Amino acid sequence: MSLRELFFGFDPATIAKHPECFQEINDVVASGGKRTVPMEVLSLSLSRTGTASMQAALSILGYKTYHGFQAMANEHFDLWLAAYENKYHGKPSPECHKLDKQFFDKVIGRFGAVTDMPTSSFAEELIDLYPDAKVVLVNRDENAWYKSWGNVMFSSYDSIGLRIAAWLDPRRTGIFFKVFIRGVVQGHFRANTGEEFRRNSIPIYREHNETVRRVLRERGEEHRLLEYRLGEGWRPLCEFLGKPIPDGKEFPTVNESTVMDEKMQVIMLNGVRRTAVRWLSSHYTLLLLLVGAAWVSWYVAW
Repeated sequence: MSLRELFFGFDPATIAKHPECFQEINDVVASGGKRTVPMEVLSLSLSRTGTASMQAALSILGYKTYHGFQAMANEHFDLWLAAYENKYHGKPSPECHKLDKQFFDKVIGRFGAVTDMPTSSFAEELIDLYPDAKVVLVNRDENAWYKSWGNVMFSSYDSIGLRIAAWLDPRRTGIFFKVFIRGVVQGHFRANTGEEFRRNSIPIYREHNETVRRVLRERGEEHRLLEYRLGEGWRPLCEFLGKPIPDGKEFPTVNESTVMDEKMQVIMLNGVRRTAVRWLSSHYTLLLLLVGAAWVSWYVAW
C-alpha cells in the first residue's frame, strides 16, 4: 500500500489482500436475511487470541467462517452497532429489536462458524440460540494477550488519525469507529476513558472466558466446549469436531497484528479517498487532498 493509491486508486494487489475493506454488497443482501447453512462452530474467544488463525483453520476444515474482518462490510457494521446498543446500552431499534435467532441469522446466516469480535461479544446469546453448535474457547496467557490487545485496541482508541478518518468518511469508517467506541470500549469493556479501557481489559478478558464456561455449565452442556491453547495444533480441534487432520498442512499461523495494522491503514486511506471523490466537484477538493495526503504521510511514517 502506498500514498500513490490515495490519488490514483488502490492497486489490485491491495484490494485482493483486503477485500472486506472494499465490499459494497454484504452477505445480508446476498442471503436474503435467512440462514443458508447450519451453525456448527462457535469460537467465542475475544480478539487477539489467534482468531485469524482459527478462522483459517476452520476454513481448511470446511467451515465457512465469519471473522471480524467480514464485519468491515458497511451494512454489517450498522447491524452490529444496533446489536451492541441493544445488549450493552439497553437501546433496541428497528435494526435490532431483539437479539434473537432471526437477527443473528440475518447477519451471519451464510456462515457455519464464527470467531473473533463482534460475535464473541454475544457469546451467551449464540450459545443459547444455536444449541447444536460446538463451542471453542482459545486460552492465551493474559499478559501476552494484553500486550497484543493493547497494540491494536489502545492505539486505535488513542489515534487522532482514525478519528479524522471517521469524520471524513462517516458512512463506513465512521460506523466502524462507532462500533469500536460504543460497542467494544463503552459496551463490552464498560469504559468511558482510555485509562478505564486499559484498567478493565484483563478483568473483562477473565470475565468473558468464565461466562462462556458458566453458561455451558448451567445448561449441563460442558461436552459442547473445547478449551484450546494456542500452539496445540490440529489434533485437539479435529478430534473435538470429528474431522480428519488435514494431510500435509501445518496448523495456520496468522500474524494478526501485522494484518490488522495493514487493514487499519487501508480503512483510513480509503476513507479519505472516498471523501475526496464525493467532494470532487467542490472547491474544497484540493485542500482536502492536501490535508489527507499530509495526514496519511504522517500516519504511515509514525
